[in-house]
Amino acid sequence: MAIIKIFSAIIGVFLAFSAYAGQDFRDIDDYRRWHNAVHNSINGTSRSADRARMHYGSTFSYDPLYMGQSWLEEMADIAAADEIFQQDILNASDGDAVAYANIIIENPQIPSYLPGAESAFRRVLNEISKKDAEYRLRSYQYQALARRQGLPREVNFKPISYFSMSNYASTTRQPSIMERLLALAALDVLGVRDMPEYVSKVEGISRSHSMTNCFATAKRNSAQCQAAAHDTYDLSYCMAAHNITEVSECYSWMLP
Repeated sequence: MAIIKIFSAIIGVFLAFSAYAGQDFRDIDDYRRWHNAVHNSINGTSRSADRARMHYGSTFSYDPLYMGQSWLEEMADIAAADEIFQQDILNASDGDAVAYANIIIENPQIPSYLPGAESAFRRVLNEISKKDAEYRLRSYQYQALARRQGLPREVNFKPISYFSMSNYASTTRQPSIMERLLALAALDVLGVRDMPEYVSKVEGISRSHSMTNCFATAKRNSAQCQAAAHDTYDLSYCMAAHNITEVSECYSWMLP
């Protein structure tokens, strides 16, 4: 009976991704779709192992470029909600939002120098930590299914108590991930981020080659793992190792 329940659970978790089957999303909502798929992945049900295998074989497929951009956009929304950071940006603009926005576009590192940047980035790190706990839980659950074990139900979230902004600053001429998302947040506070004339400039700030390469590697490793899988237990391992853990590590490395 226990084996039947475990096997049924394995079948169910793959079907939860079936809403994304056969699609390669190419817009700024890639991260949100992937996060929702991971969030809901353990709750699905299916009538047969063949059906689950069919769905998983063509499961949710993200575009690495847009995955990184949409994650940065979402973290920028969180940073932009910080009131201390908002006030710093408005004060620095001195009443001319467009002029200050143009300065930020020319040098995206500028918002990270403001005193309120640390408060905003702390919000981002705490959000990353919360979601990292959820992704680790999902990964542990898939690993448990692969080993035919019971599912763990909880992974603790650890609030960020200390970090150094200098550890996230760029060491090259290109802005770092932290600097990019704070620049996007600043443009949001200034009210120009969604203006048509700023779309291409915002896309340039949100495009990180390192993140694109990270997501591309995870996607490639997942495809190779699936191709070598023999059964749903193997596919459960692929889900844990690549579709969740490796993808989430593309930004959880930021945690202090």
